[in-house]
Amino acid sequence: MMGIERSLGRLFFLLSYPLYFKRKLSRTNTTTLFGFELTIPPTVFHPRFFFSSKILGRYIDQIPLSAKHFLEIGSGSGLISLIAARRGATVLSVDINPVAVGCTRTNAENNNLSHKVTTVESNLFHAVARDSRFDYIVWNPPFFPEEAHNDGEMAWKAGRGYRVLGEFAREAVSFLAPDGKLIIILSSQCNPDEILPNFTRCGFQSVSVARHRSFFEHFVIHEMRHFGTTC
Repeated sequence: MMGIERSLGRLFFLLSYPLYFKRKLSRTNTTTLFGFELTIPPTVFHPRFFFSSKILGRYIDQIPLSAKHFLEIGSGSGLISLIAARRGATVLSVDINPVAVGCTRTNAENNNLSHKVTTVESNLFHAVARDSRFDYIVWNPPFFPEEAHNDGEMAWKAGRGYRVLGEFAREAVSFLAPDGKLIIILSSQCNPDEILPNFTRCGFQSVSVARHRSFFEHFVIHEMRHFGTTC
């Protein structure tokens, strides 16, 4: 059943992208989500057109984050970072795409949260200070096991065998505070049975904390704590 749903969802995306999304995403858009006014330029993952940002945003918006240290990997438009900052977290927001870094910075400024959100261009944790520790590390990761060929594709493609998620699991251990948590959202468009063992091997235990079904796709938010050794 999962394989059929994955195939139908991928077919829907391949058909709809050139007919609708490609045109929409080829120019700068403005939108309002969770009370934030957002400006999203081309190559930046658009939270209005794709369900995962909104589903993850709703979950983050109900977590007690006052005085917490919060790291968002792959910030895109900055929506998740803004939600965390509004709830009282001190946020570090990183993305490998420099356009997305500028987008997050602009949206934080435009929503009066620049004092709570620091933006950094970084491939995963590479530019994060090694002594940094976070109560929450959150990522809406790429879902397709293919190699990205440009910055924009980084939001969609995780490398063969979901290579980037394996790197994330190995590196995240060093940046979690005691009792810190990883939070990721996975789609039925990816293969969780191939992704989640990366985290188990690195000593993480995962709990499914939220589920959402949409047209040809369902999403699961996984919350993880680290109990084992590094991998």
